[in-house]
Amino acid sequence: MRRLEGRFLIHSAVLDEVRRSVLEWDTASFSVGQFKERFGLTRKLAIPILEWLDSERVTRRRGSERIILRPGSGA
Repeated sequence: MRRLEGRFLIHSAVLDEVRRSVLEWDTASFSVGQFKERFGLTRKLAIPILEWLDSERVTRRRGSERIILRPGSGA
């Protein structure tokens, strides 16, 4: 289990699946709205997961979008 933002407990396997799915997404960047729609999440939960992805260097926030940092992409 991982604690996000000090209030959400999320199973590590779920976060691993989100990471895998983001890295396989056929886009270079996405908005919070696109992320919410793809994973069926509310903004309240999507933002902590996106911040976790940023901290894990899977994504990087640029303005209102997230850039996917794929290995070897040089992003």
